[in-house]
Amino acid sequence: MSTRRGEDLALAHRLADAADAITLSRYQAIDLTVTTKPDNTPVTDADKSAEDAIRSLLHAHRPDDGIVGEEFGTEGTEKNRYWVIDPIDGNKNFLRGVPTWATLIGLIEKSEDGSERVIVGVVSAPALFRRWYALEGSGAFVIVNHEVPKRISVSAVAKIEDASISHSDFIGWGSRLAPFRALMDKAWRTRAHGDFWSHMLVAEGAVDVAIEPSLALWDMAALDLIVREAGGRFTSLDGVDGPFGPNAISTNGALHGAILEAIKSIKYDNVLQDGTGIGMGLATAVNRLKDSKAKSKVIILLTDGVNNAGFIEPGTGHLRIIDRAKDVGKMEDGSLFAPKYVENKLKFYPNILEAVVFGNGKDRCTAFINIDLQAVGNWAERNNISYSSYQELAGHPSVLDAVQKHVEEVNASVAQDEMLSGCQIHRFLILHKELDADDGEMTRTRKVRRRIVEDKFHDLVKALYDGSQTVSTKTEVTYEDGRKGYISATLTLRDAKVFPIVQGKVAAE
Repeated sequence: MSTRRGEDLALAHRLADAADAITLSRYQAIDLTVTTKPDNTPVTDADKSAEDAIRSLLHAHRPDDGIVGEEFGTEGTEKNRYWVIDPIDGNKNFLRGVPTWATLIGLIEKSEDGSERVIVGVVSAPALFRRWYALEGSGAFVIVNHEVPKRISVSAVAKIEDASISHSDFIGWGSRLAPFRALMDKAWRTRAHGDFWSHMLVAEGAVDVAIEPSLALWDMAALDLIVREAGGRFTSLDGVDGPFGPNAISTNGALHGAILEAIKSIKYDNVLQDGTGIGMGLATAVNRLKDSKAKSKVIILLTDGVNNAGFIEPGTGHLRIIDRAKDVGKMEDGSLFAPKYVENKLKFYPNILEAVVFGNGKDRCTAFINIDLQAVGNWAERNNISYSSYQELAGHPSVLDAVQKHVEEVNASVAQDEMLSGCQIHRFLILHKELDADDGEMTRTRKVRRRIVEDKFHDLVKALYDGSQTVSTKTEVTYEDGRKGYISATLTLRDAKVFPIVQGKVAAE
């Protein structure tokens, strides 16, 4: 191992240490700031702070190297070396309090022939008490709970029928979906570990194959080297070695050819030479049309027109499906009322378990909020805030402050969407009880029964619209043993900041 390479690896560990300190301190924090990126995925203040810290260290210690980061873009990739950073891989896990997230750090070096390869890789998952790393030509290792590093290697499984396969989900496969499902059926065992975790399990020999249909360079650079140094192989779904494609397969090597063959795209005939796809699934239509030589390509989706509601965007002509038709209404001024759109944004925050937005036929939107007792309770314990019940914690001023911040962040995001900006939340309250299927407020699959909630808590809805600052209420509840009872509470109502409409912009794009 050259001195320079050893120093690069040592620096990568230092970068990971800096990121771990930031991400762990913000993990399950009640005041975590969440915004929406242009691709409609969430990003937190922890992501940005961690990447900023890593970039600062690189500027100080490797000023001649380039950087590619998920949150702050690209600089200097024309140079002979550049670092690739994903400050939090598994961001949605991080948001919801699931410990499978990690910081990924890779160093890419260019050869004289112009080819590129990863020479240093570090994957640090502090909530799992694990860190994996590799240096080109030196093997792959894992550190568990800060103990002595242990060398790792892939499995020797040689048949798909004997293989354990980990994947992300069933979205994004396009024409490969059917072969992928067939592969899953053929394998000995399948699990959806997802993200970095799947590939690190391949490197450790605990899983034989990891496969993901849609990734970026920062998702893969560090993983590629660690899998290869553990004796495995890392390629795109088309079999191109390295992390430079739009997707990835990592295997123990022995299975790689068979896996690539198993998930080949379905071959279509020339039925679409005219560039038109009619009445087929959207993903399938796109994949059929992508290789068409037609100058104009059209996809016509055939539906019954009953279940879905949406609109044609004025600026782009794109069709946007908002939600189920029965859940979409209109505000008093005729603008769209799409409660699920706002509720889902709110539930990105780990301390918000459920949200119910009202506004159909009204001049403004309001909301009920359910806090997540576990997430908020953990925060309360860390901050020496005592409480005896969900109701007491829900009414704490600091909890109200945190939820108000989240509501206003969502409002700022919604204001970016001209067609849906009327759905900003003007007032909210935190309910004194969790919505419960036993009380008829939710289905058994945890879908809110909106009309029942609005009717049951009509006094609270009224208070949200009449300007009341507090409201006293009494609610019937069902206990675990089936007995009925009542709980009484006085709730605080909060006004939330709303934002001017950003003309001509669509938040989901």
